[in-house]
Amino acid sequence: MRLWKSFAGLMVLSIVVAGCAPKDEGQMNLITTDSIQKRAEQVLGATQEVLGSSGWTAHPTWVECEGQDGGLVRLLYFVERLEPTEDDLGALSEKVAAKWASIGLSARAELLSDRPDTYVVSDPPFQQGSNKDGTLTQLQFSSAFAGLQVLSSCVEGDLADLNSPGPSVTPPSSP
Repeated sequence: MRLWKSFAGLMVLSIVVAGCAPKDEGQMNLITTDSIQKRAEQVLGATQEVLGSSGWTAHPTWVECEGQDGGLVRLLYFVERLEPTEDDLGALSEKVAAKWASIGLSARAELLSDRPDTYVVSDPPFQQGSNKDGTLTQLQFSSAFAGLQVLSSCVEGDLADLNSPGPSVTPPSSP
């Protein structure tokens, strides 16, 4: 529970610190909500290739971009894993950073000074805000827990539609 509270606090802090990068005047936003969702899943896949694919639970949430002219949203894609991570955590953090580099991220791996045996891999570097476009990609993990956070740039989208549950594949029961 203590780890979950720590990561929940990190998520809130990331939203506050990152903000939304405004679109340049006259620049058309070609990024879609679908492409953002696929990118977050790509980051998760790259992470799973290093740390393992089992035990991950995704919590995607679309949030409104603050300080923008309405209609802009961003994805907060948080994925947690409560299964043990074995092997050398420092070496694994470097492997995650290298794997992320192969998909276009510029991440740095480091040991958290205030929590021994907890590593963070982050683009941009840990505790340095967000990238110019408002994005933030970060993984914190120890031998007992992993939390991946992908915060997207702002794009046009309908917040209510994006956060509504998808259609059910279970047909209604008949009398």
